[in-house]
Amino acid sequence: MLLKVKKKQNSILSPLFILTFLFTFGNVLAADISPSPSSQIVEEGRSFVVSVELNNNSTSVNGLTAKMMYPSDLLKAVSISKSGSVVEMWPQEPDIRSEIGAIPFEGIILNPGFSGSNGLIYKVTFLPLAKGTARVYFSSGNVFANDGEATDVLSSLGSATYTIKERTTKDIAEEVKESVRVKPNTPSDIKITSPTHAREESWYAKREVLYNFLLDNEATDISYQFGLSSDLVSRQRVLATSSLAFFAKKDGVYQIKIKQKVGGVWREDSLFTTRVDTKVPYDVTSKLSSPKVSSKVFQTVELMGKDETSGISHFEVRLNGGSARTIKADASGRASVTLPKASFGENSLIISAFDFANNQKTIEERFTVTALDVPQVRAFTKTIKQGDALMVSGSTYPNASVKVVATRKNVLFEKVITANEYGDFFVSELLSEAGLYELQIMVEDFEGGQSALVTTGNVKVKYDVFALFTKYGVGALALALFTLLVAMASSLKTKSVIKKRSGHSISSGKRSKLKSFFSEEKIKAFKAKVKHFLSNNEV
Repeated sequence: MLLKVKKKQNSILSPLFILTFLFTFGNVLAADISPSPSSQIVEEGRSFVVSVELNNNSTSVNGLTAKMMYPSDLLKAVSISKSGSVVEMWPQEPDIRSEIGAIPFEGIILNPGFSGSNGLIYKVTFLPLAKGTARVYFSSGNVFANDGEATDVLSSLGSATYTIKERTTKDIAEEVKESVRVKPNTPSDIKITSPTHAREESWYAKREVLYNFLLDNEATDISYQFGLSSDLVSRQRVLATSSLAFFAKKDGVYQIKIKQKVGGVWREDSLFTTRVDTKVPYDVTSKLSSPKVSSKVFQTVELMGKDETSGISHFEVRLNGGSARTIKADASGRASVTLPKASFGENSLIISAFDFANNQKTIEERFTVTALDVPQVRAFTKTIKQGDALMVSGSTYPNASVKVVATRKNVLFEKVITANEYGDFFVSELLSEAGLYELQIMVEDFEGGQSALVTTGNVKVKYDVFALFTKYGVGALALALFTLLVAMASSLKTKSVIKKRSGHSISSGKRSKLKSFFSEEKIKAFKAKVKHFLSNNEV
């Protein structure tokens, strides 16, 4: 009987001992990472702050790592604040990865580590983008004890749910609860900056607006209004913070008015203007100075564009893939520019219109440059003597430039003349080199239009010995005369020898060889070789 009672007592004590053990050591080896607040109703386009905290920690920890996840279609993480964090070193600082909706981080807490509850890790400012229910959670995490073995003491990873409702101009739940009265003669001393929209006079193609504030060290609250300058929403009051984020649902000029409460006294408003334009220009057109098919190689193009919000700033034009030219637009969104020389055939003109927020609209214009008609040649001299004038006459466009080209091997003759007001032209030019020339002709008008260079025919320039004297001077003349004298002397000597020996008996074989050596044919051939050597031309 006693044994049974003893057994019964043991059966009761054992569970109690186990529970006590589990309770004691369960608290020791436990730590949570969670977002705070765990639930909240927020407005579309109005930022709110979520704290990432280390909770329920009763043992010293010196390291932690986690990855926070959020729906990127409903929330946009706009900034991270590590002010007041228990983490002292960051192997990986909280990194906003908007494309996947994640914020991973790794932190180290130096000796003796941290123990306790509600230890702040960092704060993240979210901007609600659309109505819906957004769940913020951690996909992974670890908390390491400061026990020399880096024991993982993570107990749980928390989550939070944020209900996003459509923004209204007045929300009683967030309306100012006390009268925001300003004490007279209190200066406005809040310095406002914006990393997203830095210059108040400039336009930006961003709807997410972030403001940073430099407040008084003793500021307890801030009160602000944000919205289109013509329709500011009702004033809101929150605890003093160094940044606020907003979502501009429409394009236009926005303003934030903000004041701070220092020592129980509200100071004057500070003001910052933000300009938002996210739409591209429209009705972008161009008009060429000539028809889309013409002989004009130089064109002037009129450019036009519209933009409702910021207006047209400038245009860029690029002809046939060449370098871009920038042209400033006037107040009505118009500009004009003379294009570089176009190519014969089809040309491509790329036109881009930019508004003052650098939004861009691009169009393409195509036009074709055709060749001018070839000049009509009425007559030209087909055969002339060396040193005589080549003459060409014809008709073409009035006051156009006519180019006449004559080529023979490596010899080139070129002449450019201007047609008269009726289009008639006449060319007269000396040709000093003998030979057969190819005659070509083309026309170019005063606007740069051209015809093809076409062959009209051939011109033969005959050899003339007197032209040689003109070209080479007295020395050449003396050499030629000496050559002729040698030839004449040779001829006379031949006749004298034949006559002198006619009275003596000369064998018929020797007489035949002598006549052959001094024959008229060989003398003529010698003369021909001399002439060819001197003129370097075919006879």
